[in-house]
Amino acid sequence: MSDHAVPCLLDNLATLLELAPEQRPPWLQGLIANFCDGTPVTAEAIHSQLTTLQQARTAQHPPTTPTTRIRTGGGYAVTAYTNTTPGSVLSGYDHSHSLTEVTTTDGSPLHLTFTSVLVTSVHKAADAAFVVGTGHGSDDAGQCWPDTARRLNVGDVLAITAPDGTTAYLSIDRSGFSTIEPPTT
Repeated sequence: MSDHAVPCLLDNLATLLELAPEQRPPWLQGLIANFCDGTPVTAEAIHSQLTTLQQARTAQHPPTTPTTRIRTGGGYAVTAYTNTTPGSVLSGYDHSHSLTEVTTTDGSPLHLTFTSVLVTSVHKAADAAFVVGTGHGSDDAGQCWPDTARRLNVGDVLAITAPDGTTAYLSIDRSGFSTIEPPTT
């Protein structure tokens, strides 16, 4: 788990802690148990515990490719497009704007996947993708935002494929997202 994946996970801990104990994922139960012995809860302690848990999880369940996860209906797939039209950060997305698909450092398309219990809708997938796209975490497959790509901003577009195979297109607005027609550029 990368250092910048921890803040993303910590942001989601509050939501997970609202679940009834029997609904909490086992890794969270372990995390809680390890801090119930009076150990101070510090960022370093949480990072250490999360790293240990991630290593154990990876050993038990080797990661699958995003394509495999989506094909089996296991989550949301997000493809990000940055707006290359000058001034789009001020004006937001317009159907006449030019978009460029975000790629990994090797030039292949970046497809983020979200399969956790926290991502239950297209808009929650957009929220999660925005966190990753602004450099503050990773998707559920451990992918971080490429260093070679511009961070997501107002005017950019997310294509989100839901577990049922439908795809929604959302533009990033100053506060939230707007559903748009599929871009043509």
